[in-house]
Amino acid sequence: MLDQPLWTPSPIRVGQSNLARLMAKLKERHGVSLSSYADIHAFSVERPELFWEAVWEFGGVKASARGSKVFETADRIWNARFFPEARLNYAANLLVKNDDTPALIFRGEDKVRQSMSWRMLNDRVARLGQALKAYGIKPGDRVCALAPGGGYAEYCTVPAAQALPIPKGLSAIEAASLPETFFTVWNNVYDRAKLTTGESLLVQGGSSGIGVTAIQMAVATGNRVLVTAGSDEKCAACVALGAEKAINYRRQDFVAEVKAATGGKGVDVILDMVGGDYVPRELKCLADEGRLVFIAFQRGMKTELDLNELMRRRLTLTGSTLRPRTIAYKGTIAQNLRTRFWPLIEAGKIKPQIFKTFPLAQAADAHRLMESSQHIGKIILTV
Repeated sequence: MLDQPLWTPSPIRVGQSNLARLMAKLKERHGVSLSSYADIHAFSVERPELFWEAVWEFGGVKASARGSKVFETADRIWNARFFPEARLNYAANLLVKNDDTPALIFRGEDKVRQSMSWRMLNDRVARLGQALKAYGIKPGDRVCALAPGGGYAEYCTVPAAQALPIPKGLSAIEAASLPETFFTVWNNVYDRAKLTTGESLLVQGGSSGIGVTAIQMAVATGNRVLVTAGSDEKCAACVALGAEKAINYRRQDFVAEVKAATGGKGVDVILDMVGGDYVPRELKCLADEGRLVFIAFQRGMKTELDLNELMRRRLTLTGSTLRPRTIAYKGTIAQNLRTRFWPLIEAGKIKPQIFKTFPLAQAADAHRLMESSQHIGKIILTV
């Protein structure tokens, strides 16, 4: 661990647009044409000095008086298997400290080179701050957690409020698949869309990591679940997890299928990661007083709405991202998950759905698989 950061990052917003801007900067400055996370990964291995220069410039990062060590430190970060998933503004963060909650530091299986802020790393707690009792965690507990910046590293710091014990009977790899998806589904389906027992839920992309989690959580809370997926194999997997009906959107009209399955009423809640031209069709799938909640926009962030329909049928459109929410809010989600869903996981009623694991050094291959959309469930990197 370093005793202090070697530079100060200037936070930037994340997402596909920022990824595109970074790739444009690399092409402008160095004539490098990149088109995916996998390309960025390969370039950062082959030309780390150009990669880090572009990241720092993109994020407004300024080297300190110890700037002569910047590239040496960048190389050590890369050796710790840092990967820039989309959280490029955290490229320069060597150690994250939280003033209002104690920090946990997680250890990988064997060797450790650097302390980082990154998402979804699991293993034994190596260091605990004070006042951990409030979070039900004690030294030596095996935990999984939602970290503020990602998890592509061997060491990771997170606010203690966002940590949860690994459910009994699960391995660290299985537990790694839980935090991001469970936090996301709770935040959007239960907090924002306020799904209640007996209501119906449509999950767009039911075979995704979010989708397989949403199916199992909603079934466990007494809800009818309908899903869309892109192949008969994926549809079958969703039904096996508890979905009442799975719609192959490549050859079926999901609006007609939802209407038929609900007797023309429509569903109470839709969890959408598609956006774009799906939105007008989704409004037709909603029951009166229905809620449509967005967590992504794979088909675009802009759409057209029939406001008359929205007003006449009292529909609600909402959405969220977890990153800007407070540690206290994320901590509340953690406690709700621990109370309501962790016992179901330990009882085997909800099971992690892991499609494939990759060694951390093969992160580019993992991203290629994810971009191919051939997977069902989660893809996990191991250290």
